[in-house]
Amino acid sequence: MKKYLIKPIFLLLILLNFKVSGFSQNDRMFEAMKNLEIFSTIFKHLHLHYVEEIQPGELMKVGIDAMLQSLDPYTVFIPEAQIEHFRLFTDGSYEGVGMSIFSQDGSTFISEIYEGFPAHQAGLMAGDRILSINGVDITGRTSDDVSILLRGLPNTQLTLVVQRYGQSAPIEKILTRSEIRFDNVSFSAIFAENIAYIKLDRFTEGAANEVREAFLRLRNEGAASLILDLRGNGGGLMNEAVDIVNLFIDRDLPVVSVRGRVESRNQTFRTRNEPIDRDIPIVVLIDRGSASASEIVAGALQDYDRAVIIGQRSFGKGLVQNILPLDYNAQLKITTARYHIPSGRCIQAFNFADRDEDGRVQRTPDSLRTPFQTQGGRTVYDGDGIEPDIELEPQMMSNITAVLFTRLHFFDFASQFRHRNPTIPSPSEFVVSEELFNEFIAFLDGRDIEYQTQTEFLLEALTTTAKEENYFDAIREALEFVRKKLEADKEADLIKHKAEIKKMLGLEIVSRYYFQRGATEFALQGDQISQKAIEVLQDLEKYKRILR
Repeated sequence: MKKYLIKPIFLLLILLNFKVSGFSQNDRMFEAMKNLEIFSTIFKHLHLHYVEEIQPGELMKVGIDAMLQSLDPYTVFIPEAQIEHFRLFTDGSYEGVGMSIFSQDGSTFISEIYEGFPAHQAGLMAGDRILSINGVDITGRTSDDVSILLRGLPNTQLTLVVQRYGQSAPIEKILTRSEIRFDNVSFSAIFAENIAYIKLDRFTEGAANEVREAFLRLRNEGAASLILDLRGNGGGLMNEAVDIVNLFIDRDLPVVSVRGRVESRNQTFRTRNEPIDRDIPIVVLIDRGSASASEIVAGALQDYDRAVIIGQRSFGKGLVQNILPLDYNAQLKITTARYHIPSGRCIQAFNFADRDEDGRVQRTPDSLRTPFQTQGGRTVYDGDGIEPDIELEPQMMSNITAVLFTRLHFFDFASQFRHRNPTIPSPSEFVVSEELFNEFIAFLDGRDIEYQTQTEFLLEALTTTAKEENYFDAIREALEFVRKKLEADKEADLIKHKAEIKKMLGLEIVSRYYFQRGATEFALQGDQISQKAIEVLQDLEKYKRILR
């Protein structure tokens, strides 16, 4: 077997580019050289002596990933094979057919179809089971393997054979791959009282222009105030965040400052253009899923007292990453700085350099958070995300709903419903009726919906401990009473959480007909946070009092 060994000369090449500063430069250089040499020797001995043949690329990636994980979760190595996947999170595009998939019990299913792309145009549906791709049987393959077969250069063809619910014979579809580019704005509309609503899902290339176009269209239709929904938006390109803030504040104002260890690279990003509307009342919606660029937009508008922030405290990602090219078409995404919004605060919630003895990172305690001032003199704090001006409790998913979701009961029912019902009303008009809910309950008969609550887990632990300490006989009847009571309550969970279950069921059904755009619109029905935003914008005196 031919061996591929790391030559010691590569250490010299690395160290020639290893630049450090400060009085301990020589010590650091020696420490780096020593450990790189040890690493190289270990790798060589594994090649020569390990009991099984090793895969050099896989082993090296494990080592690289472990090294980077000791720093922060955002500094990552991106091998050539994952570059296409990474593109999706930077410019919002990839090359393929426009659908997502999942694998279960050796089969691969289509989980979502993206509107307007080849899979949609070919008539494929969520719930279809993929049997073969270009004649290749995919039974037993992982979803990653299947994704590789689906992707390819634009204008190349592939043939899919799928099995659809309700049809006995397989269906063959011929698709032509294309560039799949996702919209940043998934939905926009006018609500009651001429309130514009814009749902921004990501900050990939063009996000600011999409927000601008949606806003101008809605304003031309009579909108007099704006809700910008950043819930669940994990961020993206910083320049898009700056340009979105610029839509509503004056030119040449600082939006975000980047400060890192290399002082010469520190810079402040300012607004470059005249705003399109500096006066319209704005509410920004955030939650724990709002991070990075979302926090720049929400935080900057809060610091300039330009918008009321409603929802839950944001994630707290105040770190900046740059992409560095590596050999063999690989890349390194590396954290290079922290960012600070106009008031001067950094909203980073975790200090990854300060871990406890178990290696865990804790959120910044309130006692260590520093107060800052908005432009109008309101007090805001650093160190733990963006705190809303109006904070609302998150709507937590119940155990029973989580089980129905994760075990694909909503998904499977929607596949059957889609087969029986060619059309449904629009997302704003569709309602999960009592009849449809009861139909779903009947569908669940015989399906696995068992789960263990935290209370049941603790009861089981108590029973075990009581037996070990010889108290079980004394409390047997009490334990049995509690166990039966819990079982009875669980049986009633489907009714107890009816409203939540109906909402999740409706989301799954609507997405089969109206895709992501329709699911976003349906989700707004009965949404407490957006309703609160409407309430604030309908009472401009209250809106102004909050900003004062």
